[in-house]
Amino acid sequence: MFCMKCGADLGANPPPFCPQCGAAQDVTAVELPMKWFKFVIYVQLFASAVVNLYNAFSYLSGMFAESLAAGMLTAQELYAYMPGLGALLTVLGILHIGAAVFSIVVRQWLAHHQWRGVLGLYAVYAIQIVINVITMVGLLILNASAQAAVALLPGVITVVVMIILNKIYFDKRRSLFR
Repeated sequence: MFCMKCGADLGANPPPFCPQCGAAQDVTAVELPMKWFKFVIYVQLFASAVVNLYNAFSYLSGMFAESLAAGMLTAQELYAYMPGLGALLTVLGILHIGAAVFSIVVRQWLAHHQWRGVLGLYAVYAIQIVINVITMVGLLILNASAQAAVALLPGVITVVVMIILNKIYFDKRRSLFR
């Protein structure tokens, strides 16, 4: 446990007051279960990185473009027909690579009980929302596929719910992070 005021390490059995700054400590937080925390650092953030890398590959290789054309056109033919699509998918691919790397960085921060890991987790979710919104708006502007754009909406809603639930979860465990 860490002091909520100065960040000093208080050990597994924290005293009621911080020996460094004297601030009162909420020792009840130690009793809270940490199963969700373990799921986030051992599964969710790794899965996020893998999915983001797959999406990056899909966008950068033309696989996503060919799926938009339902196999009737190659990616290059579709890019010639919709000039902005290639640029949009390149930007999205790069954003997904960045999101994958950031997910692993956040996982490391969380594994070391750093509060910036919790804030980084919220940022991972926010980045996913931004990427999905850019994808939806870009596809709609290019008239590429309204169905593909609308299909991303449930994902955005899910991420917003995850932010809210994680905020509640980690706020209750604030004293466990420095």
